[in-house]
Amino acid sequence: MSHKRSTTAEHPTPTTGLHLVVGALDAQEAAKSAACNRDAERLIETAYERAARMAVARELAQLRAEVEAADLALRVQKAAAEQARRAADSMSALHKELLENIAQPAFTLSPSLDIVAGNRAAASLAGTPASLEALLAPASTDALRASVGAACSRGTLSLRVTTTDGGQFTAALLPIWRIPGALEGFHLLLAE
Repeated sequence: MSHKRSTTAEHPTPTTGLHLVVGALDAQEAAKSAACNRDAERLIETAYERAARMAVARELAQLRAEVEAADLALRVQKAAAEQARRAADSMSALHKELLENIAQPAFTLSPSLDIVAGNRAAASLAGTPASLEALLAPASTDALRASVGAACSRGTLSLRVTTTDGGQFTAALLPIWRIPGALEGFHLLLAE
């Protein structure tokens, strides 16, 4: 009988077995560590997603609030504009009624001083003159035309005028504008 010496492959030595056990434990630890890392990465991704959703939700809420505030401001402006329009229409109707019914002659003139309309007193004074030149003497017409700028800057202007039939009047020239700087015409009032 011969005795052969056993090799490590047939009978592992205690050191080799220990290496295998440590290697297996290291592999298990590596697998656990990898699983923990994957879980941690998923948790981080979830946290980032939640944070991003919360940031978007906050921004969306802020934008909604800004839109609601702008919408409210627009509604207030529209209501104010409508109220201003109604007030202007009412004042315009009142002015028209007053001018038509006052006892003194009153004319509505275009921005270039053409006669657009006159009240009853104006018609009884001068008929229905087609132009300022048909109503006033040439010197009075020239003086009135030269005074347009002063009437616009001051808001009114008074001067003495003579009609073509020789009558003497104090003329008040009043600019008409509902919007500052947008001249619509004049009112010319004649008083003895």
